[in-house]
Amino acid sequence: MNGLRCLGKRMSEIELIQCPITGKPLRSVSPDELLRLQKRQRDGGLCNELGRIVAFPIADGYVSEAASYFFPKVDGVVWLVAEEVIALENTSH
Repeated sequence: MNGLRCLGKRMSEIELIQCPITGKPLRSVSPDELLRLQKRQRDGGLCNELGRIVAFPIADGYVSEAASYFFPKVDGVVWLVAEEVIALENTSH
């Protein structure tokens, strides 16, 4: 199934989820953002909010409306856990 029905309307995954930190809408990660995240990962500098190095491949996910948080999609599941969020820009972690 390519979407869920809500009140008779077919909705996509992106229409159903929101940022667990801000409560605002999410959007798909852009190719440029994805490349920057993958480069940080190759360089060993990609950590989640808890400071843990991200070891799984970054291939897809969603970005907060403010474009500051990345929520990875791993094996078809979007990780919407605030502690697992990845900052789009490099931080002090």
